[in-house]
Amino acid sequence: MPGESSVDAGSRAFNLTSCKEFEQGARFDPHDVIDSLWRIFYFWAKGMEISAILFSLPSDKKIQDFKEIAGTVNPELEVNWNKSALVMEPRPGVQVLLTSCGHDEAFRALVKKEQQHGEQPLQKPHIYITEVRMKTVNRYLGIINCGDGTAFALARVEEIPTTDEECMIAATHLGLKVLSGKSYLIMKNLYAGDEL
Repeated sequence: MPGESSVDAGSRAFNLTSCKEFEQGARFDPHDVIDSLWRIFYFWAKGMEISAILFSLPSDKKIQDFKEIAGTVNPELEVNWNKSALVMEPRPGVQVLLTSCGHDEAFRALVKKEQQHGEQPLQKPHIYITEVRMKTVNRYLGIINCGDGTAFALARVEEIPTTDEECMIAATHLGLKVLSGKSYLIMKNLYAGDEL
């Protein structure tokens, strides 16, 4: 669409709140999300992680590991390592190093995905960068990927909403347009035997 920034172009893919709308008045402090397990309760994507998500502050060793892998696999990536703010682990084999872009809620996400061939991981992981926005409101966390337009509303595992209505209300607190999203209960019904 003419006049649309590339950061917001992805939001059209899932008909949701743009990154610019989402970041208005946003507040995010990495210390608010560490030391807890989080779960997605509402999403604007083709699917969602069913695993609990862990956030931690990046250690020097973790940053060095990311540097070495990025330097080997994709050396042309521009990463401001001094701005490393948070590590997200959404599932086994995937780690995300979030580096600050100057605003509390704006991050460049360096995503590292281990590639599998059957049961064995391949030598080189897939690694790339995308722009994300994050904010916390009350006890909820919202994340938008500005590149592909996916978005996720999360709560601590022990505080996850239990009905579709509760999920929609909580996602609305984050300033997300709920009518185009889905609650985790859809996925829970698909994976009825698995513990979410």
